[in-house]
Amino acid sequence: MKRLLRRLLSGSGPDPGTPLRGMVFVSVDCEMTGLNPARDDLLAVGAVALRGTRMDLSATFRGLLRPACPVRPEGVPVHGILPGEAAHGDEAAAELARLDDWLAGFATVPDAGSGAGKGAGVPVVLLGWCLGLDEAFLAAGRKRAGLPARTHPRCDVLDLFRHVRARGGA
Repeated sequence: MKRLLRRLLSGSGPDPGTPLRGMVFVSVDCEMTGLNPARDDLLAVGAVALRGTRMDLSATFRGLLRPACPVRPEGVPVHGILPGEAAHGDEAAAELARLDDWLAGFATVPDAGSGAGKGAGVPVVLLGWCLGLDEAFLAAGRKRAGLPARTHPRCDVLDLFRHVRARGGA
């Protein structure tokens, strides 16, 4: 399983020799006003860190964003965010900058296994189901807010599921 996970990591990810216990996975989930990042807006971003193979509930992120486009009533049963709640969300620029700072905080924590003085940070990998959609909305939100683009190493659980299923394991 560890070899499969390493193979599914994409982007300029951590060194393949990095043990899982020396990595931080950040499980990300976004709620949106629709499914088109060119037309729809982010409503909320949630994330939790997994240090190695353990979830760290003390390292979570929650952000409610005020969308520029209306919250469609048909989406409320999916994301559970009412129009009035969304209207009280924060500006996208502020929340996305806060998310970027939160993620950057993991990369600056020295890896305990790296030895003193090496200054190597803990590798951070985004984790999610159908992660490309969340990433597209985060990128569109950053662009609209005038924030710089960000990319992270990633592992899409949907890809893992497809691989296991194709091999007859699901």
